[in-house]
Amino acid sequence: MIRLVYTFSKKISGRYLNEYLDLLERSYIHNSKYHSIVLYTDTVTYPIVKNIIDDIVIIEDIDVVFMDDLKMNIIGELKPTDILADFDIFLTSPVRLPEVFDVCIDIKEHLNTNFDYKRILNYFAKLGLNLYRKDINYLSNVGFLKINNKYLLKSIQENYFKVRNWYLSNHIENTTVQTKFEPSVIALQYQLEVICKDKLYTVSELRKSNKYFHLTGADKFKTLELTNQVI
Repeated sequence: MIRLVYTFSKKISGRYLNEYLDLLERSYIHNSKYHSIVLYTDTVTYPIVKNIIDDIVIIEDIDVVFMDDLKMNIIGELKPTDILADFDIFLTSPVRLPEVFDVCIDIKEHLNTNFDYKRILNYFAKLGLNLYRKDINYLSNVGFLKINNKYLLKSIQENYFKVRNWYLSNHIENTTVQTKFEPSVIALQYQLEVICKDKLYTVSELRKSNKYFHLTGADKFKTLELTNQVI
């Protein structure tokens, strides 16, 4: 039976902490009808989530700066039945996985689908880190993420932390960059797309074979109306 693995730290919530906590609770109550759920969090966040989710794992001594830091720290330790899931996803049925794949993601999205991520890539290039590839204008949305290939897992972890550590070591500050969100998307989702294309890894897009709602932006904090229920 698939277990959903949530991650959350108050350090990435900004001024929306209460909204994120409400979203976490609504998502847990709703999605636990279909799957068991575990939350990975840090020490400073545990006191405010301990009454929301029953099964919680605390990661000690982790410095959460980027949105995906918790994911990239624990992904290699997950059980075979685990899949990382964002808690702004609301299921309508149990998640079904393909029999064979190197990586499962939510969906592939164009760089400019919701945000202008190419702007971030250009900004990084001006500072000396050129990650943009003209042949790759998509990123892998990791609302769901499960990696079955140990070489892919090692590669994406190394590349993620390379970008993260470069960003932090250069003390990059720019008001046009959402420091906890946009660089994290480049570090994980764009680089995952690059690696999978270069190495011909098999990518399964779960949104194409499953029905669920993945809320984005301010919509994630709004009440969601499904058939015969309000979430």
